[in-house]
Amino acid sequence: MSCCGEARRQATYPPTIPSSRTASVTPPTVQPDRMAQLKYLGATPIVLTGPGSGRTYHIRTGERQVSADVRDAAAFLATGRFKQA
Repeated sequence: MSCCGEARRQATYPPTIPSSRTASVTPPTVQPDRMAQLKYLGATPIVLTGPGSGRTYHIRTGERQVSADVRDAAAFLATGRFKQA
């Protein structure tokens, strides 16, 4: 005979929910025709995460030409730090 506290001990919190999907940390590859050519106008290195693709862009000092996923290009242009190449 088990007591009511045993069921509480067996329960997990937060409950685990089995998932048939697995998370991927690598953004999907983008075909070259889906890339926008932008020119970086800043003078310092920056790291950006594309809001559309989730891709991380590392832009170094002196690097002016940037190939960006078209899903990210509009957001980058809106910052004023980029213009179309």
